[in-house]
Amino acid sequence: MIKESIEIRGTKTIPIVYDAKKYKIIAIDALKKVAIQRLSDGAIVYISNQCPDYVIQINLENQTHFVIGECDDDKCAKLNDYTLCEYRNYVELQKSFETDSCCIDDIRVGEHTFIVDTDGYSCKLYNLKQLSKRYKRVYNDKRLDFGKNTLLVEEVVTGDYSNLTDKIRYLINVDTYEIVSNIKSEMQQRDIPIYTDPNNFNLDDVTIHFEIERYLNLIPEKYYKGSNVYKGYDEINEEYVRSFKRKNQK
Repeated sequence: MIKESIEIRGTKTIPIVYDAKKYKIIAIDALKKVAIQRLSDGAIVYISNQCPDYVIQINLENQTHFVIGECDDDKCAKLNDYTLCEYRNYVELQKSFETDSCCIDDIRVGEHTFIVDTDGYSCKLYNLKQLSKRYKRVYNDKRLDFGKNTLLVEEVVTGDYSNLTDKIRYLINVDTYEIVSNIKSEMQQRDIPIYTDPNNFNLDDVTIHFEIERYLNLIPEKYYKGSNVYKGYDEINEEYVRSFKRKNQK
């Protein structure tokens, strides 16, 4: 893959990532658009409706994706996921999501995972295959480094039979959404290991149900504030952040 940029004269500079042995990305200055040409047969497989903000080719599980960002005059940003089959002369739109930024670096959190459907701090993740659950917050802070493809997220769990909620935080693999650390409960002030299964069945949601949600229905309706990722407005709580560790990490 080649990472570079192209310029639409008088409009913007667009970051692009693509396989230069298979495709050519062309700036059409007069129309303020971008086209993708397949080199094997010269087919123009995509022409943008407007001037895009980024064009990113991602090959995933033998499928070619072009992730293309659009931002209209009202600054409404969208991420569009197109796929291209080799026997077709055009891309097909698979999914389209609103995002809170026109800049790819602000929303890309993994090789093929992006922050979408943002509402304040609340958002979902999209890995070109499926959407994640909605997280109360995704800590996309470059100062918080937990290793490759690992992200700290926050979720609010509500009891079925009480008005209580618990704010929980844990590390996930951004490509699979699998929880890869213990869960920290703000209300219970403890670390909760993910249940294990001899058949490697994913027990993330089962653990949250029995160790978090079930207790919200049992304890009195009192809430106390525990540790947080930040102190004050923006200072990182170093001691708390260092307590997050991936499984099998000393």
